[in-house]
Amino acid sequence: MKKRIKVITGALAIFLATTFFSGYFYLVYQNNIDTASADRLEVEQALHKSIDWVLTNQDSLIEINNPVLWWFLDESARLTGNGKLENLVSRYRREKLGKNSVWTGYWVRNPPFTYIPGMLDSMEKYQKFFIYGMTCDSDLGEESDIKEQLDINFCNWKPYYSSCSTHQLMTIRMLISRDCGDIKQLKQLSTELERNIETQIARDPRIGDVFMQRVLLLLENNKPVKPVWIKNILKEQRPDGGWANFYRLFNITDTWEFGFGYKYPEIRKSPQSSFHTTAQAIYLLSMVLNRKPE
Repeated sequence: MKKRIKVITGALAIFLATTFFSGYFYLVYQNNIDTASADRLEVEQALHKSIDWVLTNQDSLIEINNPVLWWFLDESARLTGNGKLENLVSRYRREKLGKNSVWTGYWVRNPPFTYIPGMLDSMEKYQKFFIYGMTCDSDLGEESDIKEQLDINFCNWKPYYSSCSTHQLMTIRMLISRDCGDIKQLKQLSTELERNIETQIARDPRIGDVFMQRVLLLLENNKPVKPVWIKNILKEQRPDGGWANFYRLFNITDTWEFGFGYKYPEIRKSPQSSFHTTAQAIYLLSMVLNRKPE
């Protein structure tokens, strides 16, 4: 009896694993097919709906003190000429960020910063790298955490779902724009990271925060972006106008969904729109609309 149970259990495990990987490879295939560009009107409607979501929820969203997301919205306001969005970003900068924050470096070339050894030790490595990109501080540049992120192999150990490469590329671009370091070497590193990110998008079809960030960075530097990627992003917009950091595969009930979270397959009850994911989608779609036809 026990032997029979083991055989049945083993066969079931093989069946489930085969089904999962077959399904995932099908998603990868669907994520790379050739297709016509998304209809411009559809992109415009999705963008307007997502900006409305931000404006409707502004009083709660303004408490999220993540400067890069607000910079994304500011860039979207610049590209689209949306005055309400621009005013909201100004409110955030005035009420939450303040003019003495190093994170004003997203908006100004020389943000206030005085290096003190150990002052950034509580931060993630990529956050310290961001600050280095904004300040080009020579003392901060001597830290090992900074030096190792100037290596193309820094993100090699990261799993495929990681945003390591995109975070690294963001800072490399800041350094180039500030003429900080060996520009020839930085440009080569930027090109290699862009290639890596293209490969990551092709192999990881899950529409969520990391996917948005990867496509956004390619658009930002006018790199080729497959129309199917934009179409897949549009499909995942939630009824309220935002995007969740959750890639829905199918509904189990009216409220429960099965799909991919940041790392693993999950079952969630009515996944909520995420400011982090939606802000990136808004900037991304703004660039799509402002991109010159090829």
